Amino acid sequence: MKRVTYHVGGYVSGAAHQNISEEWDSVANTFTTWDVLGNQTLQRPLTAGEQSQFADELAADNRNENKKAVNEKAQQALTANAAYLAIPAPTAAEVRSQTELLTKEVNGLIRLLINRLDDISDT
Repeated sequence: MKRVTYHVGGYVSGAAHQNISEEWDSVANTFTTWDVLGNQTLQRPLTAGEQSQFADELAADNRNENKKAVNEKAQQALTANAAYLAIPAPTAAEVRSQTELLTKEVNGLIRLLINRLDDISDT
């Protein structure tokens, strides 16, 4: 993961190094700075605290993506549940299938309620 800060003016495609002021790179494990002309002025390894901060940010990003996925599944569930409710006399196989779907939907709702979104494989 990279976190980039730009000099005044923001991203400028024609500027040297696109006007980047500093870059935090968790993959290369480096902190790098540039002056306004695009000349590198510093590069050093990330500290243990910075590495920990990146790990926390990555975990938060993952939880946010999982929350979006669970919300999308909830929208789909409304449609699937309406289709099931429209069946006048569901078969045993349809009831079993619906029970499995409902269990996954409830797991998604519980995960949203208690904010346990690290793993959503059971939704």
